[in-house]
Amino acid sequence: MGISFKGFGVGILASIAVCLIVAYAEQVVQYIQIGFLQLPPVVVGLFCFIILVTAWTRRTKSRFGLNPQELLTVYCMMLFASMISSRGLLEKILPLLVTLPYFANESNGWAKLYFPHVKKWMVPWDPTQPNPDPHLVAKRFFEGLRNGESIPWQQWIGPLMWWGLLALLIFGAFLCLASILRRQWVDNEKLSFPLAQLPLEMVGGERGAGFWRNPLTWIGFAIPAIVFTVNGLHGWYPSMPSFNLAIWITPYLVNPPWNCIGFLVMYVSFAAIGFFFLLPTDIIFSLWFFHLFAILQTVIANSYGMEMIGMPLYAPKIFVGYQEIGAYFVLCGYLLYVSWPHIRRVLRATFHMEKLDDSNELLPYRVAVVGLYLCVMGATMWFAAAGMNPWFALFELFVYIFIIALIMARSTAEGGLLMTETTFRGVDVYRMFAPTHTLGPANMTVLGFMDAAWFRDLRGLVLTGFL
Repeated sequence: MGISFKGFGVGILASIAVCLIVAYAEQVVQYIQIGFLQLPPVVVGLFCFIILVTAWTRRTKSRFGLNPQELLTVYCMMLFASMISSRGLLEKILPLLVTLPYFANESNGWAKLYFPHVKKWMVPWDPTQPNPDPHLVAKRFFEGLRNGESIPWQQWIGPLMWWGLLALLIFGAFLCLASILRRQWVDNEKLSFPLAQLPLEMVGGERGAGFWRNPLTWIGFAIPAIVFTVNGLHGWYPSMPSFNLAIWITPYLVNPPWNCIGFLVMYVSFAAIGFFFLLPTDIIFSLWFFHLFAILQTVIANSYGMEMIGMPLYAPKIFVGYQEIGAYFVLCGYLLYVSWPHIRRVLRATFHMEKLDDSNELLPYRVAVVGLYLCVMGATMWFAAAGMNPWFALFELFVYIFIIALIMARSTAEGGLLMTETTFRGVDVYRMFAPTHTLGPANMTVLGFMDAAWFRDLRGLVLTGFL
């Protein structure tokens, strides 16, 4: 069944609403984070509202109600709108383009270190000016416009178009990769996709309207709603009581070797309780076991006097972080081994050596394979034009798309992770074979943009939405 004009129109309006709500909550209010998860709260909340409106239109026999297929179309559109407007793209790209001149000063010497290696078409300011003071576009972004000033669109449009092209290439690679893997993960391995269960139940699923008529649904909604409402009022009116949902363990771990654990808190998460119910017991056990195992390794290493060096930009200790790098590569190798019969058939179908039905896929296999190649090569050329060595750019993109993003997507599809975050970047893998100073200043400058835009904070990874 194709997408109806009515469903598409409602999806567009709902997506605009999601973007506005996320932008206001996360950029203006700032402490309300509602759009960055793999199952964003803003999407679930607005989806509930749309379903209630649809139920009302059915009662009044209006023609404007949506059927389940249209509702799911609206949900998917809102999901991508939330991801892209939050940590998936815009929330990282926009400040990234003006962070360098805003924080540059004589003490850190960023103007001399980085400005010569920044291409003018990449940013809305002029990197040829060694003095960062004239870069008013950065000041106005962080400090706000003065009375009578307007947004300097003429400075922003060009860089945003170039970064938009890069985003299209990377998201296109995600779409093509998802098209290739869907049959293997859904039909052959039959992964559970826990995060997809909630919207399916909300639109009816196999049990009709049982989800909405089940008293447990409303009890499960009422408990966190009451708790968070009371805690929210406590934030505005401190004299009101509140529910303590966190037990901080860190203050009690002050003596060695336990003091190396760092941040440790026991938290009552109603969302986790609900979604862990959908997961197999062995996956839940594995999440707990390996987290505690990593902590145990850190404690043992500290007891023997090992230096507690952390992964660059991440919390885990370096020996744990590199174990995780190894785990990612092993898992990718295993997934390739398991999926190879399917991938081989896809490749044979691409070169007309075998017939393979792809009518139910997001893209025809030939388009997906060729598109994946073109998107990766196009993104490589983009970074090469920005000043990065093409081979290093290809290496970084390979680690990001085919190692990190792939494992994060698999974790979401099989484990139902609400947040996707890793503990390493492509340069950390490179560091295993050569020191980073061998990259040179141009590579390191562009790498800073790449890391901030794509590697850091993978909550809202778009590949998980395609799958």
